[in-house]
Amino acid sequence: MKRLSAVVGMAVGMTVDMVVGAGLWLVLLLFYTGAHAAADYTPPLTPWGEPDLRGTWPLSHLIGVPVVRPPQFGERFLLTEAELREREASVASRDARFQSGAIPQADAAGVVLAQTSLIYDPPDGQFPALTEYGRQMQDWMKGSYHPTQTVFDDINDFSAWDRCITRGMPVSMLARNYNNGVRIFQTPGYVVIMLEMAHETRVIPTTNVPRLDPAIKQWLGESRGHWEGATLVVETTNVGHGLVIGLSSAGNPGSPGPLQPFSDDMIITERFTRTAEDTLAFEMTVSDPKVLARGSYTYKFPLYLDNSYAIYEYACHEGNTTVRNYIETSRFERAQPRAEAPPQEPPVLRPVIAEAAIPLQTLTPVATDGVRGEAYLRKPPGAGPFPAVILVHGGAPRWSTDMLREYALHTHASRFLAQGYVVVVMTRRDLDLELPFNEEQPAVKDAVAVIDYVKSLAYVDPASVVLRGTSVGGYLTLEMAVVREVAASVVEEPFSFPFLGMRGGNVQGQAPNLSKLERLHSPLLIIEGDQTPSINEFNTAVLLPALLQAKKEVTLARYPGELHSFAFFDNAARTLHPAASLHAFEAIAAFFRAHFAVQPVPLDPAWVRYVPVVTPEANQEAN
Repeated sequence: MKRLSAVVGMAVGMTVDMVVGAGLWLVLLLFYTGAHAAADYTPPLTPWGEPDLRGTWPLSHLIGVPVVRPPQFGERFLLTEAELREREASVASRDARFQSGAIPQADAAGVVLAQTSLIYDPPDGQFPALTEYGRQMQDWMKGSYHPTQTVFDDINDFSAWDRCITRGMPVSMLARNYNNGVRIFQTPGYVVIMLEMAHETRVIPTTNVPRLDPAIKQWLGESRGHWEGATLVVETTNVGHGLVIGLSSAGNPGSPGPLQPFSDDMIITERFTRTAEDTLAFEMTVSDPKVLARGSYTYKFPLYLDNSYAIYEYACHEGNTTVRNYIETSRFERAQPRAEAPPQEPPVLRPVIAEAAIPLQTLTPVATDGVRGEAYLRKPPGAGPFPAVILVHGGAPRWSTDMLREYALHTHASRFLAQGYVVVVMTRRDLDLELPFNEEQPAVKDAVAVIDYVKSLAYVDPASVVLRGTSVGGYLTLEMAVVREVAASVVEEPFSFPFLGMRGGNVQGQAPNLSKLERLHSPLLIIEGDQTPSINEFNTAVLLPALLQAKKEVTLARYPGELHSFAFFDNAARTLHPAASLHAFEAIAAFFRAHFAVQPVPLDPAWVRYVPVVTPEANQEAN
């Protein structure tokens, strides 16, 4: 129970046995609401009489906590016990993955925190929106982490982080996936914070040392400290190069994005309070009204003493070939003659429906095990009743908020909305290989919670709810259609082995279990491309005969030349031929209409504009 002793220790210095079963979450709340230290705890003092903060306080334990709060938690700063158990399993899996092998690939988080985010204020844990000035700064920023930048000609096309100069402030006080050491030294009149990442050192006077002229800017700014009782308060000003540093938070889990600007007027206020022998309570407020629409935001989290943590030389610049490689590659690509474009057919168009006109609604349905899910919903104007489609992605679990929003606003989600559907895009937990592949799976519980919620909506016709899933999402769609009545289901190259009770690496020699198919009452359409044989040959080729043997209503649509999940996206690398993706969508829509009790009514054309679908090749040409 390392996480219990860790979080309790940071709160009041008590042992696990003293609090488990008798108010653990009250104890946690005391810490997170500002009651940092127990009345009977007195921090040690240095020989010259100041609170003693000396030691090594690594940031690795923050790896398991997102910077920005996932929306399903709302304004809740602490996980429930069930959610904490889920995070423990996720962090343990992540640590085992990255710590395996002769050389670990990343730091281990180790301790698991109960926070839903590192951002404490604003109350919803979100990174503040940018002002117009902040957005202009963001547009000017450059660097290898820029999602669309392709031209690299000289050193000014790179960020300070690309060039091994600095991560800057405030992100230097946040975790990354490696080199998370923070060591604090003290002498009379000074506190020194040494950062392992980028081998930087912050020298902080705690006496009345005159400040630098405001015109003098430094990479980490100028810090001045003072003591308020047992708390060290550090104010940092004169932070320069806001376009070059740009809060490059790539690598921080759940960060607001790699390029976030700051102005020369940014002020950072940090508070360090020793709350137990091995714990510091840390708060950091970033104030920058020029850039941040709400003016400021605050981080809050504990630091743990670990003097066994070894800090080695950080030799970034010495082996940095990134800058030269980017420049040489960029120049080479732009110097190549462009092939004459072949005659083009009329572009395939996709609908765009402004979020301001039909906003995204955030859903947080609660599964039967008490875990809140995450989904987005868009509905046509009016009271309904409308048909509804639930879209279940494949690939990795727990899509980020940005990815989920992007899919909900674009791709096939917008096509369904334009035709008059209520559209729900959901994400889910990972599959648990230790559990049976049925409704006991956490991911299936997430999906079922979404179905039940959607069917309960007054503007949805419960007899006209349909499912659409791809890959692992296709497996979940099959499970959903077994445990809940739906009008119709579409699966694209579903991960069908577990659904059919087939486990292990040698599934070709196993017979599928047909008993579950007896409970599958939903008509089924299977979509697949033929260019990912490792998937379709060993999934659809097993599922389809089993369905036919069970005398189920099933249709197969195969698209030559298309990749796995090609029909789930309009604007992604898998969609090599937008016309095929559009044809697949039209086939899916026709299949759904044939089984609806209530037919969809297309949106008024005034709500919808159409833009060309851009292929990967066209994207490269445009760049």
